[in-house]
Amino acid sequence: MSFPQNFTPNEGDTLYTLKNLESGDSVKLRAMSDVTAGFSLWIEKDGKEDKARAVEASGIDPSQASINKFSGKPNKIKQFIAMLVWNYSTERFEIFETDKSSIIAKLYSMDQDPDLGDLQGYDIKLSKTGKNKDTKYEVLSLGKSPVSKEIKELFAFVAYNPNAFFTGDNPLSTEGMEANVPDVSGDVPF
Repeated sequence: MSFPQNFTPNEGDTLYTLKNLESGDSVKLRAMSDVTAGFSLWIEKDGKEDKARAVEASGIDPSQASINKFSGKPNKIKQFIAMLVWNYSTERFEIFETDKSSIIAKLYSMDQDPDLGDLQGYDIKLSKTGKNKDTKYEVLSLGKSPVSKEIKELFAFVAYNPNAFFTGDNPLSTEGMEANVPDVSGDVPF
């Protein structure tokens, strides 16, 4: 199973939209790591919006919350999940992170389903429709399949540190990788 053993999806609102996915778009992904789970809060740090993250919600000070641009109220602490994925559209390894309860619940349900199991065993299609409060997400399993040989070869050069979500560092390190990655398609997909 990809989710942490003691993970339970929280129920929550879906006011915010998922970055980089417009209404009517869909993306095909392959989970390449276990799920990292925690809690996050949008805060203001050095005049910019940033996220405070912790493994437990009690590890975040809610008084640091920035103001939500949609509601005008302080942001709330939300459960999030993150994992390393292969994005078939961009042909790159990317970090998939979401605090959308509907997406988390669906991925968790798929991961726990005995017929599907571990998210790393199949491709996932994520679709978005609507805008603002009317936004809806659909998450589908595209059926069990092995990871392609090309993706496996490129994955050998990825340095992924899921603990970095909680330290403020980049969880996907590409330092020094470009020189070591075999030339598969001309562009280095990192």
